[in-house]
Amino acid sequence: MSKRGASEAARYNRRFVERARASGWRDAYLIPERHPCPPCLVAARSYPLDDLPETPLPECQKPEGCACWFAALLPATAAAPAAA
Repeated sequence: MSKRGASEAARYNRRFVERARASGWRDAYLIPERHPCPPCLVAARSYPLDDLPETPLPECQKPEGCACWFAALLPATAAAPAAA
């Protein structure tokens, strides 16, 4: 991942949080990049939207920069699609 990729991930994460808050979303998951450093791997988990860590993660050890990104989680009460 290049520094450019890391800055793109940071921009994506800022937009994600704005859109998630506007839509009433409650939870998100921090997804590490393909070959994460140990701090990014530890941080990879679900968070309430108001408790998401700042990205890029300050603890990240990647010389090219942190490229972790957020993904929305469906609420546990979401209905599963019907089997065909």
